[in-house]
Amino acid sequence: MAVLNKIRQRSVFLIVIIALALFSFVLADLIRNGGAISQKSQNTIATINGNDIDRTAFAQKVEAASRSFGTNGSSIQAVNYVWNQEVREVLFDEQFEELGIQVGEDEVNILVQESLANNPTFQNEAGVFDKAKLQEYVANVKATSPEAYQQWLDYEASVSKGAKEEAYLNMIKAGV
Repeated sequence: MAVLNKIRQRSVFLIVIIALALFSFVLADLIRNGGAISQKSQNTIATINGNDIDRTAFAQKVEAASRSFGTNGSSIQAVNYVWNQEVREVLFDEQFEELGIQVGEDEVNILVQESLANNPTFQNEAGVFDKAKLQEYVANVKATSPEAYQQWLDYEASVSKGAKEEAYLNMIKAGV
């Protein structure tokens, strides 16, 4: 009974201690996550080797992957596909930077020409790839449709990335 009586006498003191303990937990969590004002933790899905993956960009990529899969794929498959692509991209980019692997503009142009060689849009009357038609097409797209031109730039970037990956994998094969 004496213990309960002492607790009743110091109830205000105990309430203050409990309130400070709860406040310190909340404050520690705010400091750890960058504060309540910071939206960084809410907009970042994950961090791979120090590179943050933005939530909106990831969602857009998942949406594009879902469209490309069509009715054959589920949303889980699209998320897994995009996640694996993100991890692969980060890891390859680190290796490219570490090893100094670069692809020149001329090499990208050659690869683009090789990939579009059978497209009738870029062939002359003899059925041979015409570089002038490609340049005309790119200039036309740039002038008329910024969205289509951005797709063209993304295509060139993917060709460049593919060339870097091929060079890296060839280096590994040669080493083995």
